[in-house]
Amino acid sequence: MQKNQKDIISQDDDKESKELENTTDIESEPNEDTSKKQKSLFNMAKEIEEKERQLEVERERKGIEQHEKEREDYAKKLQQDKIELIRLKQGVIDHSDTIHEVHEEASVLTFPQKISNFFYHNAWWLWIAIFLLIIATYITYGIVTTPKADATVLLFVTNDELSNYTEQMSDYFEQFVDDNTGDEVSTVNVYYIPVATDSNDVNYTSYMAKFSGEMQSANSLIVIADDSCEEILKPSEVLYKLSKDFEDIDNIDGYKYYLKDTDFAQQIGYEGTISDDMYIGIRKVQQVYDSSKKMEENFEVAYEFIERFITYQEEGEDSIG
Repeated sequence: MQKNQKDIISQDDDKESKELENTTDIESEPNEDTSKKQKSLFNMAKEIEEKERQLEVERERKGIEQHEKEREDYAKKLQQDKIELIRLKQGVIDHSDTIHEVHEEASVLTFPQKISNFFYHNAWWLWIAIFLLIIATYITYGIVTTPKADATVLLFVTNDELSNYTEQMSDYFEQFVDDNTGDEVSTVNVYYIPVATDSNDVNYTSYMAKFSGEMQSANSLIVIADDSCEEILKPSEVLYKLSKDFEDIDNIDGYKYYLKDTDFAQQIGYEGTISDDMYIGIRKVQQVYDSSKKMEENFEVAYEFIERFITYQEEGEDSIG
């Protein structure tokens, strides 16, 4: 009885074992098919990718070829246009179907644009006109507002301290002129103008306008200056050559009578040092804005002033009658 039960159990185990094996076989078969399918799909994807790459390469090649063809066609057209233009200029042909002249339509400017355009194209002339207007205004203002003097001295030096002594200079210089205006008083005006050597100076234009105005006047013939304004004043062109009339005077050098070793500083109360290159001179008669006759008359007065001043410095106070 017991033996039969063991046989039955053993038979059941064998049956289950066979069923398990059959199940394993059934499951193993689909796995192999799936693997084959996956490999097949991978190959197909790879082939598709390769075809797309080849198509891209082909498109790029065709694009390059198309670009080269367009470039060559454009170069040929330019060459043809050039030949056509040369033929037009030489008169071989009267007109061209490929080259057309383009006439720009004249633009209509507004009033503000016309003004802006005028200033843009005439800037230099306008600045020159403005500069001359300033000079003319200065001369006119000086004539109208300045009391008539017997002589006028132009102080044009780099020593700014001397600008504070123009009144003392006027009083000192009065002894060297006669009463030429009929007011029974000898009067000398002294005008100080700063030396403008730096064109970047904000006051350069006004200084130069003032200086140019005096140089074009027939009144300011006596000049006190120094070598710093040599290029602006140009003594050899503007001043009278004193050495022609005054010989054997150490302080005279051509157009200049140097103020060193004179009592000039002492007479005006200046306690500073007069530079070795400061001098006094007289403008010669030239063509100016004022009349030449007026300048000739003032030159006679200015020359008499210089003559008395130099004689006073060389011979002393007794030389003045």
